[in-house]
Amino acid sequence: MPAVRTMTHEDIEEVINLDALAFTDYWRQTGHAETFPARTPQNILAALALNPQGCFVAADDRIVGYVFSRRWGEIGWIGTFGIHPDRRGRGLGRLLLETAVRHLCGAGCTVIGLETM
Repeated sequence: MPAVRTMTHEDIEEVINLDALAFTDYWRQTGHAETFPARTPQNILAALALNPQGCFVAADDRIVGYVFSRRWGEIGWIGTFGIHPDRRGRGLGRLLLETAVRHLCGAGCTVIGLETM
C-alpha cells in the first residue's frame, strides 16, 4: 500500500496530471471531450491553501491518489479526491478519506461533508 503524506507544493504538477486521469472515464461517460480538462496550478494551489495540513497524497514511486479537505470552524469538507485508475478497488480511496476525516475531527470538526460527482 502506498504511503499517505501531506501534500506539498512540489506535488502540484503530479496531482494535476492524476486528477485529469482519474476523472477521464467519468468525463467520457457523460458525453464530454475525450480527456477531462486539466485543472490549473492556480486552482490546485487555491484548494491547497484552504487547509494545507488537510490535503494528502498517496505515493510509492509516484502519486497514485490525492484528497483535499477544508474546514470552516466546526464544519469540514472533503473533495476533490481521485485515485489512479490502475489502483482502484484496493482500499486506497478509503485510506485517503479516513486520513482526511481523522485530520478534520482532530481539528475540531463536528460535521463533515463530501463532494462527489
